[in-house]
Amino acid sequence: MENAKLISSLSTLLRAIYRGSEWVTLKEEIAQSEEYMKLLNIMRKHSVQFEHELEPAALEVEVPQFILQPIIENACYHGVPDSTGTIIVSSWTAEPNIYIEIADNGSGMEPEKLEEIKEKMLVDKKYIRESYEQQKNSMFGIGLKNVYDRMKLTYGKAFQMNVENNAGGGVTVSMQFPMARKGG
Repeated sequence: MENAKLISSLSTLLRAIYRGSEWVTLKEEIAQSEEYMKLLNIMRKHSVQFEHELEPAALEVEVPQFILQPIIENACYHGVPDSTGTIIVSSWTAEPNIYIEIADNGSGMEPEKLEEIKEKMLVDKKYIRESYEQQKNSMFGIGLKNVYDRMKLTYGKAFQMNVENNAGGGVTVSMQFPMARKGG
């Protein structure tokens, strides 16, 4: 039974990857993230709960595919690596933007690491393009930076991301960007 669940989750993720669309609704992105969490929990000693608080209108907004999974993966591997935990994805809309938060209840980040991450997010589109051109054949841009760079290239100054330690522990990654996709 466990193998069947594993194969089902993996199949769902592979279909999402190979369908060729760069855009999905937030509802589809959440469903893909749920499948990813099922796979991740099979491989972990301690499971992580995946919860969401999603405004119905936000579920229909089209977003670039795979903007949640790398952040969720970071939360699992860095926030709650050796313990049970919870990741909560929240979303809401306020014209003209959609807001998405991914919060974990892990140990949080060292202040120096948090500042380093924030500094890396203070770059413009030109710098991002140049960085990728210089790093074409390397493993570059994984995780949070990859999401930030892709969203900044897509939405420019209209995209905002923030990373903060939570008062009670853990980290929250917040994103804000226009509901109308570029060119759409």
